[in-house]
Amino acid sequence: MKKTPLIIICLFFAATCFAAETNDTVEKVAQITPFHILYQGQLDVANDVKVRQDITVTYYQPKTQKKLFTEIHKNTSIDQGVFNITLGQGQAKNGWFAPYKSMHEVFLKNDVIDLSFKVGDVVQYPMVSLKPAGHSMASSMALSGVQNNNKLHSKGYKKAGKTSAYQATVLSASMEKTVPVDTFARKTNPFTVAMNGPVLSQPLRSLPVIESTPFVDKEVNSIRHETLFDKDGNRYGTVESKQFDPLVNDAATTGPSLPTPDPIMNFAGMDNINGVLPPDIEGAVGETYYVQQVNLSTAVYSKDTGALVAGPFNTNQLWSGFGGSCQSDNSGDAIALYDEPAKRWVLTQFAVTTATSVCFAVSVTSDPTGNYYLYELPAQRFPDYYKLGVWPAADNNAYFMTTNSGQAGAYDVYAIDRESLLNGTTPRTAQFFQSYYNLLMPADVDGTLPDDTTPGYLYTFRAGGESYFTDPTNVDSLDIFEFDVDWNNPANSTLTRVQEITTNDGLADFNWTVCGFFNSDCLPQPGGVNLDSGSWWPLQRLQYRRFATHETLVGTWVVDVEAAGDRAAPRWFELNKPANSWVIAQQGTFSPDTEHRFLPSISMDASGGIGMVFSKVSSSTFASMYYTSRGKNDPPGVMRDEKLLIAGAGTQTSSSNRWGDYASMDVDPVDGCTFWMTSEHIPSTGGAPWATQIGSFSLPECASVFTSTPSAEVCTLNNTTTSFDLTLSEGFTGTTNLSVSGCPTGATCGFSSNPIVNPNNTSTLDLSGLNNAGSGDSTLVVTAADSVDSSISNDVFFNLNLFDATPGAPGLVSPTTNQMTLTSVLLEWANAGQAQEYYVELDDDPAFGSIDVSGTVSGNSFTATGLNNATCYFWRVASSNLCGIGDSSTVRQFYTGNMVTFAPELSTDVPKTITTVPNVVTSDLEITGVGDISDVNVVDLIGTHTYMGDLTFSLTSPEGTTVTLMGGACGTDEDFDINFDDEAASANFPCPPVDGGSYIPSSPLSAFDGENADGIWVLTVTDGFNADGGSLNSWGLEFEGLSDPGALTCPDLIFENNFELVLP
Repeated sequence: MKKTPLIIICLFFAATCFAAETNDTVEKVAQITPFHILYQGQLDVANDVKVRQDITVTYYQPKTQKKLFTEIHKNTSIDQGVFNITLGQGQAKNGWFAPYKSMHEVFLKNDVIDLSFKVGDVVQYPMVSLKPAGHSMASSMALSGVQNNNKLHSKGYKKAGKTSAYQATVLSASMEKTVPVDTFARKTNPFTVAMNGPVLSQPLRSLPVIESTPFVDKEVNSIRHETLFDKDGNRYGTVESKQFDPLVNDAATTGPSLPTPDPIMNFAGMDNINGVLPPDIEGAVGETYYVQQVNLSTAVYSKDTGALVAGPFNTNQLWSGFGGSCQSDNSGDAIALYDEPAKRWVLTQFAVTTATSVCFAVSVTSDPTGNYYLYELPAQRFPDYYKLGVWPAADNNAYFMTTNSGQAGAYDVYAIDRESLLNGTTPRTAQFFQSYYNLLMPADVDGTLPDDTTPGYLYTFRAGGESYFTDPTNVDSLDIFEFDVDWNNPANSTLTRVQEITTNDGLADFNWTVCGFFNSDCLPQPGGVNLDSGSWWPLQRLQYRRFATHETLVGTWVVDVEAAGDRAAPRWFELNKPANSWVIAQQGTFSPDTEHRFLPSISMDASGGIGMVFSKVSSSTFASMYYTSRGKNDPPGVMRDEKLLIAGAGTQTSSSNRWGDYASMDVDPVDGCTFWMTSEHIPSTGGAPWATQIGSFSLPECASVFTSTPSAEVCTLNNTTTSFDLTLSEGFTGTTNLSVSGCPTGATCGFSSNPIVNPNNTSTLDLSGLNNAGSGDSTLVVTAADSVDSSISNDVFFNLNLFDATPGAPGLVSPTTNQMTLTSVLLEWANAGQAQEYYVELDDDPAFGSIDVSGTVSGNSFTATGLNNATCYFWRVASSNLCGIGDSSTVRQFYTGNMVTFAPELSTDVPKTITTVPNVVTSDLEITGVGDISDVNVVDLIGTHTYMGDLTFSLTSPEGTTVTLMGGACGTDEDFDINFDDEAASANFPCPPVDGGSYIPSSPLSAFDGENADGIWVLTVTDGFNADGGSLNSWGLEFEGLSDPGALTCPDLIFENNFELVLP
């Protein structure tokens, strides 16, 4: 038996040293055998009182439960339920039972020791199984054979912590409290955060083109994930037993006969002009252009010719003039979307050098080279690997975003106000839920819009038997979530896991991860370093389509095909929802040979055909870009042959191994049939000589009926007719019959040409007699059915909104008559029947002689800012629609108070210990006598911590609003002494932030303006990672508020001839 060198490992602080030797045949046997273990436990307690108690530990032999040893740790400190002891060094209550004389000897012959704990006289549950290694980062690495950490995204391996063991299960005196509770079934009352913006950008076409930057062998914005190993020392993604993927066998026996089509367009995208790795490739297709983003840069191309139209430019240049981190940080991780219903472009990237933000740019028109409305979302945790989807349902109108915050159980979900971003107005606060067990992928809509009330869809997966998922499952599961947004009352918003599709529901078993979780040293190249498989999360995008009989979701991720060994392949699925539940329509794993296929992206065309792009590599094949497809009527779960878009011609030699992190497959919004894709390849050998390619293809059998006029609004007082244009794609055989459903009662619907006979491919849907149809919204569905092949059929939806009168007068709601307000006031009114828009006027003159503030909005609220102190104001609202301006509301008056600056109040609920394990520290501050807030600043935020990048600081008001002050900043720097003020000169605080200066917070404190300051404020310090600790020593608040001007009296108003007049 071959021997390897003796490994000497010392537990932290040299408390215990132990030796182990390993050999080739017993590498998985626990040979690291300590005499003592530093242990940290967590009790189920509801208070933060610091106490001292005796802790009795009894050791048992596994399986037999033979008692081996009992020791008492006298007068042990328990702080917020956490205690630290050294196992094996307590006061012996009895000696070790033969044949063992120490913990070391037990571990030589047993994989585990079972422990029971008693605190004082109270027995704690459950029993703990402790392994000799895996309970510290250092020993996890030793067991796993890790020699260095240049390929690992975890600081935990770099710094010694104060514990080498942790208790994953909270100890409780009640067995019932240890039963898992499904916290993901339904969450309500999300957190909120105010967005910054809008600012109007300069035209994109005017941004300077950038020159190429030499590559430095260093990752840009490495994916954050601190937890790679479980408590047993196993890398996540390697615990579940593997099997050969059953869907590969299915595909091998039922392959289709038709080939995947050749490309229509095939042209070069951007190469590595920024000198970075990985490329993070994203693309979006519109009516005329294709927009590509690759990590730090953006370019616009012509769809017809592939010619470069604008760029490439550094993406942050688009935010020039915006200020803050969106302007200064070119951080990448870009996502580009085409908002098809609005015919607008959404370009994004994150900014994480000085803050943790995601920057949004929404085009003002359908021209991607023009101006954009610019915004910033201050993310509440590090927004790594964020994903986006367009969700245009009327009642859930949002851009949904999901993020990876860098550790297990720390995946977050955001809803962003799509309506305001499209209108270029101040958005309503973003809403977010935190701490999900895996990255959720938001649905992105193509084609027909979802029903008005349809919530946003998201999905993720869990691998059975893997402890990584904080809501573990015994069987593989595909989980569907619904985000139901209430923009007017965020407390009513919900995020619900509505369905778990498991192997019991027909989901085929899958092997999660290739080579293990976050093991980037994985897929071989010819003569070079291995490449990253990206096989741990769902991949962009989850595409949504609505058909006449069902809704559809298609998605993909990477799995391991092999039961022994590794082979990467795309697992893909189509889910259908014909009624109330999602069902698996088909699923597949594309792996026609033994080469690796990875980093896929998938979409469905308007007729139900599917296209998927991916990378392919092996020890004999350079990394290249391929695609495959399937027709609507092909055998379920089967792709056609693969087609090469561009071949690799070299090897990537960078030691980081990174690839991707994603590709993009989209469908042309004009015809609903042409697939557009982009990904990377390696044209020559070098550190990171990656280049990108953009291509398109379409399935010849795609039969789509589409329109350039999907909606219409008609005032039937003036017009009694309207029409919608129709165009057929080439997938119909010769003669196509048209039919329509949903024609408004009282109206007449017909077609200008029906049937449509080749070579003609157009018609119009004509509506008449609309004056007999009343008012309101209608949805019409036109079906185009082939007269020869009954399987060829497609639907297109139209929205019709009819008005038969001018709207009524809005009823004013708030502020109430003679109410005292801040100098920024929210005006609210009740909806008026048939209203499309509202015109708001506010003046300090009751006759409205010179309007001080005015605005036009589609909703029923408006914020007036910049008002004078101690002044009477009068306001009114008029409604309008396509038929004209309706009646104005009555006039109502209110007055503004005087602004008063209150003396700073400091919390007495300090100091608070920030422990060395993931924890949340809170500190209270009670405020009295301030009233409504005009402005608030955070003062004297002072404390210690040995790794500032671990910390997130947030402030919660008595009314429940939460604002993030600072998070994930300053990396390894230590300690803090800082103030936060929206009106500070800069957001760029120094690292470490210890100069006592005032800086703009990550999220605006103005989110608290207008709330009542009186009550309990809570400062929360979240430490999401192991190993480092410190103390919160000081913090306080400084307010500007209102005082009543006293002698100020607003004139009374009376009614006369339907108008309000001031009494003489």
